[in-house]
Amino acid sequence: MRIKFKLESYISSTSAGDKDLGNAEWGYETTDAILEGSTRTYRIADDTENQTVDMSGLSEVNYMVLRTDKEITLRINGTESVTVSVPDDLDFGYMLLTTDGITELDVSNSSGQTATVIIQLCGELE
Repeated sequence: MRIKFKLESYISSTSAGDKDLGNAEWGYETTDAILEGSTRTYRIADDTENQTVDMSGLSEVNYMVLRTDKEITLRINGTESVTVSVPDDLDFGYMLLTTDGITELDVSNSSGQTATVIIQLCGELE
């Protein structure tokens, strides 16, 4: 399986998008070392605590992309929690994580509304 992603971000002082305040573009990253992956959409009800994310048979996640339309909390390996927020004037909040050792993911939602969360996971099979 191949993962290929491109990360680009720029900041402009006007709506013209002229990138005058900085451009961060790193080109494409590609790997063929990942063995398996999946993309799933979850509807996380308000007042949900630690809903388990289906790891799709992966023993370890090395790459994760998450998109959410409401503020959520992502718990990694049962201990470390990260809040993913949707900034003002944007429709979604995002998180990109490349690492080793993710074996468990849980999502909590206390935003007051149902959150639609899309999670893409890639890693090693069990």
